[in-house]
Amino acid sequence: MRKILVSCICLFFLFSCLELGAQTLVYKGYKGDDYIGDMIVKREVHGDHVFFRSDAQLNVRFLLNWELRFYYEADFTNGDLQRSLVQVSRDGKLRTEVKGKREGSHYNSDVDGDEESLQISSIDYCVLNTYFEAPKGRKKIFSERWGTWLQVVDQGNGKYLLQPPNGSHNTLIYKNGVCQEMQFNHTIAKVRFVLKE
Repeated sequence: MRKILVSCICLFFLFSCLELGAQTLVYKGYKGDDYIGDMIVKREVHGDHVFFRSDAQLNVRFLLNWELRFYYEADFTNGDLQRSLVQVSRDGKLRTEVKGKREGSHYNSDVDGDEESLQISSIDYCVLNTYFEAPKGRKKIFSERWGTWLQVVDQGNGKYLLQPPNGSHNTLIYKNGVCQEMQFNHTIAKVRFVLKE
């Protein structure tokens, strides 16, 4: 009887895990040829709810040595973005925080105390989606960080260009629909993240 009970409990947990589909991607970060840290991106699917999380912890030298953390979250229900969070920290101190929330026909983002509001019926794709699914056929992507749309340009051969409002140019490179590499070209540095095999 005990063996049957243990088997039933194991099967319950197995089916629970199957219903909750989870996928994790690990990227290695580089500034030039120097390894600077890791980024872990997760997607969890449970019925009509999809939750994304990205956490990059880096040690970068720009004249001084900085410990940087870029943390992102996005919650979707029935294919519509309901909530997002972005936190950027340097040396353990929060420098930027962006909180986004669906409120009726608007998606409101609080960017360090400044309110941004988009009147839109649905946001079905944001920057966190790009790690797991190429933005094929899209002209714009919602940015959790900026609380607005970013232009995306298909450059062919699995490459897409994103242009944030800070003047940087970010290139996403895909293979079999999964992002293999991200290149962030900022004025002060070029950083790339490569998917770990």
